[in-house]
Amino acid sequence: MENDVAETVHVPQSSSDVKVHGSICCELRKILDRIASILPAMESARPGSSLGIHALCSLNSSVEKGKLIIQHCSECSKLYLALTGEAILLRCERIKSSLNQSLSQIQNMVPPLLAAQGSNQDLSAMARVVLETCRHDYLRDAKFIIDSTEEGAGKAILELLQRNNSTEELELEAFQIATSKLNLTTPKALLIERRSIKKLQEKICGTDSKKERILKFLLYLLKKYGKHNMLDAGGHKEKFPRIKSTIGLKEMEISKGSSSPLFPWSADYQKYKSFSKFEYDMFLRFFNTLSELTLELQDKAVDNVKVLLEGDEETCYAMLSNGFMDALICFLTNSHEKSNVKALKTGAQLFLAFLSNSRVEILSLSEGAFPLLATLVNSQIRAESLLILERLSHQLSCLSHIVSSGIAPSIIKLLSSEDTKLVERATKILSEISSHSDIKPLLISSNCISTLASVLKDGRLSEYCLKILHNMSDTEEALDLIAKTNGCLASIVEILDIGDRDEQEDAVSILHSVCSHSVENCMLVMKEGVIPALVDISVNGSEEGKETSIKLLRLLRDLRHKECFDSSCNQPVPISEVERSPMDHSAKKQSISKSSRFFSRKMRFFSKPRSLTLF
Repeated sequence: MENDVAETVHVPQSSSDVKVHGSICCELRKILDRIASILPAMESARPGSSLGIHALCSLNSSVEKGKLIIQHCSECSKLYLALTGEAILLRCERIKSSLNQSLSQIQNMVPPLLAAQGSNQDLSAMARVVLETCRHDYLRDAKFIIDSTEEGAGKAILELLQRNNSTEELELEAFQIATSKLNLTTPKALLIERRSIKKLQEKICGTDSKKERILKFLLYLLKKYGKHNMLDAGGHKEKFPRIKSTIGLKEMEISKGSSSPLFPWSADYQKYKSFSKFEYDMFLRFFNTLSELTLELQDKAVDNVKVLLEGDEETCYAMLSNGFMDALICFLTNSHEKSNVKALKTGAQLFLAFLSNSRVEILSLSEGAFPLLATLVNSQIRAESLLILERLSHQLSCLSHIVSSGIAPSIIKLLSSEDTKLVERATKILSEISSHSDIKPLLISSNCISTLASVLKDGRLSEYCLKILHNMSDTEEALDLIAKTNGCLASIVEILDIGDRDEQEDAVSILHSVCSHSVENCMLVMKEGVIPALVDISVNGSEEGKETSIKLLRLLRDLRHKECFDSSCNQPVPISEVERSPMDHSAKKQSISKSSRFFSRKMRFFSKPRSLTLF
């Protein structure tokens, strides 16, 4: 039972992983570890009565609830945890009480159990272990106490929530008290906090309106006042008599224990305090100066740019309109011409930092941007270039430019690379651009389907491989290759059993296209034992998966009642032609009879392997 719990709940391995209520979680962990150490002995002692089984089940349930609390305190928003500290403490007390009650019940059962075991020394010994453990007073001694600092943080936010009307000054003061007590004083910490709140919002969406209002308010505080949450060099709060909207994360002091401003080596940034006010020449100066810094300072600057732009669509669009991307492409082009690998890597990292804001769509890039990226794919910054292309491939405005850049052959070649990261990038890019009519002939002529089949068999990138094959399956040449490439059909059919619903949809659609192409292909698909999996999807799959699997099942079923092919003919016959040809029973009675018996035997033979054990 304990093992089951461990598999369903991830519990942090140390108290340092817990964000808030570390002392409570530490005390709770001691109890849970003690229970876990005696559970095997309890179960082996066989308290077989209904009361004993109920006590063990209750014990395991309480252990799981305890682990969920520790997990909650390690993943949740710090502000929300501080605000709900009293509720968490009460939950821990209830778990402690429930554990104590279950152990008492088991303790009362052990003496009769000892008497019943008689000469069975092993079971008697186990029962005595249980009895000795249950008598221990470690549960009674356990104390759950909220940390006073964390309690103060929660109290500040709670008082703010309880006010009917609060001024900006009061909100800012309460926010700064709470965040300073919870160490939410750096851009990174604030970013993690914001993400934690959004994750919690998604989790409880539509289930608890009160919690949703609280989380919405916390997010409001973070967005409005997070930019003012700075520490001076001595670690004391700075007072802000008035709120200036132009001061944001951009002016926050990034370094822990340091008061140095952002990008001190950029005179332009020190003057304007915002990238939204930069122009083309200023961006170019920023890139050139950055490329001359040490690697450590470069990495720090790129990280800061990423944090600054996270969720700030307004600044990102202002940068685009003011020439940021044109200046960056110019910088990369000059660095490439000078073979300056260090500068190229810096430029690529800045490109990725900008693209990390997934909500910003790049409507246009300079004329030479995509040919440059195509060139860089074969350079020393191949990994960074592929990642840039992968992210750009998600934007519709960039797809046609990626295709026309002539980069596809280089991407296709990478499918055969021994570097798994490169294969992953290439597969993801191709999954986005393979629907383009100019790409399909390249994929077919490159004989990449055999490579895709082996990647598909590996399983890690099956979603993207299936998407590529699905995009190709509207051409006859691709369908022939899919059907006849060794292992390809087998890998696709396997997805029907083990894939998720999206993967099943693509797999069924591919198989339907393959079978619709020729009778020979139908036989190859049936040879893989596809029928049981199709039946399962037709009942339990997604709506699209159900619809397509039913179509394919009907197609395969109808073949049993038609003259599909002559035993002496090895050429594939299109299914559409078979369905159009009327059957003259009087003229071909004997031929049909023989063919039907032959096809019936094939159906029985080929449908036996694989998934029959599912029925």
